[in-house]
Amino acid sequence: MSRPSTPHPANAAAAAAPSNRGSRIEGLAVWAAITLILAVPVWPTWVVALLPSLWINLPLISLLIRREPLTAWGIDRPDARATAGHLLLFLALIMPMSLALLTGVGAIEPAWDLSPTRLTATLAHQLLWVALPEEIFFRGYLWRRLADPRRGRLAGIAANGALFAATHAVIHPGAWALATFLPGCYFAWLRCRTKNLTAPILAHAVANTLLFAATGRL
Repeated sequence: MSRPSTPHPANAAAAAAPSNRGSRIEGLAVWAAITLILAVPVWPTWVVALLPSLWINLPLISLLIRREPLTAWGIDRPDARATAGHLLLFLALIMPMSLALLTGVGAIEPAWDLSPTRLTATLAHQLLWVALPEEIFFRGYLWRRLADPRRGRLAGIAANGALFAATHAVIHPGAWALATFLPGCYFAWLRCRTKNLTAPILAHAVANTLLFAATGRL
């Protein structure tokens, strides 16, 4: 009896390529659709309040169709010690340096508002209605769809940050939107480092809250 032939690795990779390419096309198509929907300026107020949920709802359809586990998107029980360590580093070093840089180049004029009530309300809003859906999409769904081992992790982080900034530029045109490239890369790096979405979600929410507090816009 003849032994079944084993496909050459190159042929196996070629056979898998259409599936990977399809995943990337799907991810970019969903990203473009949601970005364009959010950019429409004429939605009724009640619709605007629901729009951020698109970052979660549309990818969930893909997850159900493909029967992917949530863990593939980094949605799992986090390593509490690693997450706490990254957040402490973020609060003690990265965020203060970022605010100092923004102040130094004249991008912001500090006018701190540290009202506990407004801080709590803003943090809750940023956590549940901004950071959570955006991180599930960009660092969960989109990271999974665009992952390409051949290009390496740094390329994936840069691409993720670029799409994050592009979305902000379309919805809120201006230099501020383009400046979200670096935070986007940092959140993607956190996702890679911890293999979990908890750290990027918390860092994203805290960063936005502190920025609003520093500029008196809570």
